Amino acid sequence: MHYCCNVLTFVNFVAYGIPQGTILGPRFLIIYINDLPDICKQKVYLFAADAKLYKHVHVFNVEDHQSLESGLNAMQTWSDKWLLKLNKCKTAFMA
Repeated sequence: MHYCCNVLTFVNFVAYGIPQGTILGPRFLIIYINDLPDICKQKVYLFAADAKLYKHVHVFNVEDHQSLESGLNAMQTWSDKWLLKLNKCKTAFMA
């Protein structure tokens, strides 16, 4: 604990990820996830702390399904590498 501007604050060690509630947090996040679209062959859209991976998949086209699965695997590998956890409760797909 220490005082900053006459306010008692707590210091916490951040092992990985982006500290919550900081002024620089959003900028750090942009830098942190900036390479995510480059690792997937599919389209990836980033908005704030969310990422969307999408691909138009034809029902009977095995290559489309494999391509989408490859993108999901690449995203999982990327998140494991950078020690980020994907929130499975917020993860969804549309068919």
